[in-house]
Amino acid sequence: MPVTLKDIAERVGKSIPTVSRALADFDDISPQTRREVQRVAEEMGYEPNITARNLQKQRTDSFALILPSANTLRFPTHFLASSSLGWWSTWANAAIT
Repeated sequence: MPVTLKDIAERVGKSIPTVSRALADFDDISPQTRREVQRVAEEMGYEPNITARNLQKQRTDSFALILPSANTLRFPTHFLASSSLGWWSTWANAAIT
């Protein structure tokens, strides 16, 4: 079962919002609390839930690309191939990090 902010908060004796803000490096959290929360989060193997974060931000940092079918292209196919390879490699590299 994944480690949650609640699990970390219980371990360090802080509130869930404090833990959340400490992990996000907010300035209103003391450096000592921030270090403690980050240490415990790492020890417990905490990984942020990207889907939950995107819902909170109300954005996904994704884009959609709608292309016509290949038989109706009005520009050279090699252009599409090289362009899409550039997009694909950029996306793949972003997904890895």
